Amino acid sequence: MGGEVHRCPNHPDKLATGKCNDCGENFCDECLSAYTLRSREDNAVLYLCPDCLRKRRADRANAVILQGVVLVFIGMFLGLVLWPAAIIMGLLGVGIIVYGALQRAVPAEEPKTSEQQAEEAKEGGDSEEDFDAEEVYDKLVTRYVNRWGAMTGIDLLDKEISAYTLHGESFARAVKKISEREERNTHST
Repeated sequence: MGGEVHRCPNHPDKLATGKCNDCGENFCDECLSAYTLRSREDNAVLYLCPDCLRKRRADRANAVILQGVVLVFIGMFLGLVLWPAAIIMGLLGVGIIVYGALQRAVPAEEPKTSEQQAEEAKEGGDSEEDFDAEEVYDKLVTRYVNRWGAMTGIDLLDKEISAYTLHGESFARAVKKISEREERNTHST
C-alpha cells in the first residue's frame, strides 16, 4: 500500500475519505458536504469542506443582497420621476436584501457524503458491463462545454468525476452517476 495516509483536520481520529473541490484539503465524510452549482439548464455537484461551503453560501447571499441594493438605488432614482414606481422598487429591494441576509444567517442543510453513500448502498449498484465510460464521458464533455463554456465545462465535469473517485467510486461508475443525473434533469425539465 503506497501513498500517504491523510487524516481529517477537523477530526484527527478519523481518516480522510475525500478532498474538498475548492481548497483541495483532505476531509472525512462528516466534514464534506455536497454543494449544487446551478446554471439555467443544469446542475453540477461539488464536495466542499465546512469553510469552503460557508464561503460559497456567503458569496451567493452577498449576490442577492447586492441585487436588493441595486433595486433600492433604482427606486430612489425613479422617486425623482415616478414616485409610485420608486416605492415599489424600494420595497422590492428591501425585501430582497432581507432575504439575502436571512440566507447568510441560516444556511440550508446539504446532504453529507456519508448519507449519500448509505442511500446509494440501499439502492444497490448496477452492472457496468454494457457501459462505455469513455463514450459517455465524451458526450458529457460536449454537453458541459455547450452549457458552461469550454474551460469551465471541462473543469466542472472533471471536478465532479474527481469528487466521486476520491470517495471510492471508479471512473466508469462516476461517469455513469453523472450521466444518470443529467438524464433525470433533462427529463424533469
